[in-house]
Amino acid sequence: MRARLPFGAHAWVEAEGRMVEERADPSYFRPLFSVPAEGAT
Repeated sequence: MRARLPFGAHAWVEAEGRMVEERADPSYFRPLFSVPAEGAT
């Protein structure tokens, strides 16, 4: 979700700890929940 007002939901993909194909600064978004990769601990 956006860290700044107005609220807006947004989904993104991360690989190796980095957002994939997102132009916004990572601080613009805040995870509401995440799903671990299969086999991740």
